[in-house]
Amino acid sequence: MPEYLTPEEVAGIFKMKKTGTIYEWIADGLFPNVICIKKQYRITRQDVDQLIERSKLLQVKPLPSKNRRVLSRGVN
Repeated sequence: MPEYLTPEEVAGIFKMKKTGTIYEWIADGLFPNVICIKKQYRITRQDVDQLIERSKLLQVKPLPSKNRRVLSRGVN
């Protein structure tokens, strides 16, 4: 049986003080297995872990540009 978390618990995992972003993520479909019981949302731990993994994959350092120019006024 999956472990279910409240939006407050999920906000704590992501070190957020408020749950507004969690509710936005629910509305955006970031937690595909979310359930709603009497207007109370429950999010599976698996969905949270998958979101963490996806965010790690997207955090790539940008490559330096080969055509980078440094503008300088010169040395007086």
